[in-house]
Amino acid sequence: MKNVQLLKLISGEEVLGTVEVKSDSYTITMPVTIIQDENKMGFIPFMPYAQSESFDISKANVILMVEPTAALKDHYLKSISPIEMPSSEIIV
Repeated sequence: MKNVQLLKLISGEEVLGTVEVKSDSYTITMPVTIIQDENKMGFIPFMPYAQSESFDISKANVILMVEPTAALKDHYLKSISPIEMPSSEIIV
């Protein structure tokens, strides 16, 4: 099971992703920031122009780490899951 966590950074950003705890940092994989308006919620990539999908964030830059709600976690996991494509075979 993936350890999906919500991190509040000292910059004020809230970052959601799969987290691995290390001695002096957190490694967050496939991180997103949450955007929300009156009717919808969505995700945008944390570092959209980076080549890496994982980032080390110093524990000194994290104010709080919490487990997200079940609904938020489920929405996140669905959004990062690869899309299953049907096979190219045609069955007649």
